[in-house]
Formats: sequence, structure tokens, C-alpha cells
Amino acid sequence: MDNSDFLIIHFQRMNHKIPISSILYIESDLRRVLIHTTRSVYQCYQRLGELEERLSEHNFFRCHQSYLVSLDNIDFYTNTRVYLKNSVIPVSKRHQKELTLILTRQGVMRSKPFPLPSTLPDESGQHGTFVCVSGLYHGMVVHLLPDQKILIGRNGTIADIIINLPEISRIHCTIVYKSETGEYEICDQSRNGTFVNGKRLLAEEIYKIPPGSELFLGTKESIFKVL
Repeated sequence: MDNSDFLIIHFQRMNHKIPISSILYIESDLRRVLIHTTRSVYQCYQRLGELEERLSEHNFFRCHQSYLVSLDNIDFYTNTRVYLKNSVIPVSKRHQKELTLILTRQGVMRSKPFPLPSTLPDESGQHGTFVCVSGLYHGMVVHLLPDQKILIGRNGTIADIIINLPEISRIHCTIVYKSETGEYEICDQSRNGTFVNGKRLLAEEIYKIPPGSELFLGTKESIFKVL
């Protein structure tokens, strides 16, 4: 492969030569861009528009103001989202029609994948339960070990419960099942908010909530409960 098959960036005081075929999507995050590949995530300070122009001949599509996605790596799509390699990317309204035409021509399936349930080990027999009752993750059940802080977020390298929706922050909130009282402690650390029974929590404050409480994280598209 010649250099036209690579994206060269400066990251962590080094130049990196990233195979373009390995790039899943590129995300704009304030002044940075995050380049998500099949093996790693790189960051650099560059305009997303510049990368869009650079990758225009490699089947990339600007589906949203903040996202540039590899069309070759899309598994499924709906009107408002594309799904690829355990990631969910939003599609803005202005790009929905064009993207649908492109993906239809490429033979990409129009579907809504059902995520597999996830769980944490339960060795004690006593645990809390975090479930999704509505939305993309409907049917997901996660058992929470007693008195252990569980991190919920989009960052797969550090989150205990990974929720791959664009509105979910990389570190969204923490939750603890308190075995002594049967209650839960929850603390919001997100940009778009954590809501309990319709009320937004103040960031970085710990709230005690009873079993049966309804939660949504950044968006009402998926609704969760603690039991």
C-alpha cells in the first residue's frame, strides 16, 4: 500500500500511520477529533471537514455534524442511526435521505439489531438488578454485585456497563447497590444528564433511590429500571 491508503496524524508526541481500511468512524469532540479504528482510538487536533475531504475517495460519509463514518463498515441502519462494530452513530435529518439511497445501493441491511444481554458475575446470591425496559437495549439485564461501584458509559475500556448510544457520555454515571438497605446510590457525571423518575440529577452529587425507580440516560429513547 502507498501513502494514499493511510491517514497520517500526530498523536501522543508521535506520528501515526493509520490504515484507512481500519477506520470505523471519526468523531468530533470539541477541539479534538477521535479516530475510532478496529484496534484503537487515536486523537488529534484537526477539523473534521479536513478529514472529510481527505477521505472522500475512500467511501466515508459525513452523516452528522460531529461524525464521519466508513460506509464499508456499516452493519445495519435505520432512518436516524447507523450501527457498526458495537457502535451506534446518529444520522442528522438533512443527511437521512442521501445516506439511505447510498446504503440501499450498497445492499446494507435496514434493520434494528437486538443487543445481547450483559451481566456481571454474581457469586454471593444477593445482588441488585439493572434492566432496560424500553428502547434499543430492551431486554438487557445486568446483575449488580452488592456494595460495588459500577460505571455506566460509552467508553468500552473503563465502563462496567457499556451503553453505545451517542447521547451517552463516555463516563455517564455510577451506580451502587446497597445490600444493607436494598436501595441504590447513583451519581451523574455526564454531559446530557441522568434522570430518575423524570427528574434530572445534579452532576457529581450522590442520590439514594429505591428499587423500582425509572432511569433514562441522556435520552428517553432507552428507559432503564433498578429492581
